[in-house]
Amino acid sequence: MTATSTGSVIEAILEIGVIHGTRADSEDFDNLPSVVTEEVSQAVSAAVTLLTKLLNFDIFTRSINSEKFTSLLRRMLKSSFPLQSKNWLAACLVKLESRAGLSGDHGVSCVDMEIIIYQTIPSLVEQMLTSFSFENKRSAVIELNKIISSGVLEYTRATADSGGIFPLVKMLEEGDEDALEAALAILYNLSMDPENHPAIIAAGAVPLLKRIIFAKGPHGTKALQLLRTLPV
Repeated sequence: MTATSTGSVIEAILEIGVIHGTRADSEDFDNLPSVVTEEVSQAVSAAVTLLTKLLNFDIFTRSINSEKFTSLLRRMLKSSFPLQSKNWLAACLVKLESRAGLSGDHGVSCVDMEIIIYQTIPSLVEQMLTSFSFENKRSAVIELNKIISSGVLEYTRATADSGGIFPLVKMLEEGDEDALEAALAILYNLSMDPENHPAIIAAGAVPLLKRIIFAKGPHGTKALQLLRTLPV
């Protein structure tokens, strides 16, 4: 009974998070008063942390509607809920799928993809945008390239949607050999979608690519391939 009651409380808090995180564009999470946003974020983060710990106990796992919890967590993962809280959401979702035995081959693939799209990629882009450490930016672009190189189209779209084009172009100027190679590879994949061309050009990619080509270094060929995809 205690496990069921606790599960009901956590479920109610998660539902509040879903409501606030999936509002219409004119009334989304970011437009709520900062006090409300902070309170909802803290409440949901605390609930998710508690849920993750309680999943260690079989009596609790058996007492909850795992499919309902999974649905709530996935909806919040896709919502405008603050990115810093999505780390907890992703970890909890993986554990819940595993403990509840819901993950079959298709389930694991679907959940993993959603976590990469809505949590991992935005986090890596944010790291490139906001970190003062070059090493952190370098690690982020190399990790992002590993993800993009898997060939999943949704990953490339998620990178553009998360604002990844500007920091990637910046890496053409600031990156070392490995970071430059990774940035070129990602931008080439992004350039396969013509909708990304204006953003790549506006970010200043063209003169940087020409500089790399004229330098006749090891990345000249890739830079030329990328330049040829752009309408310049």
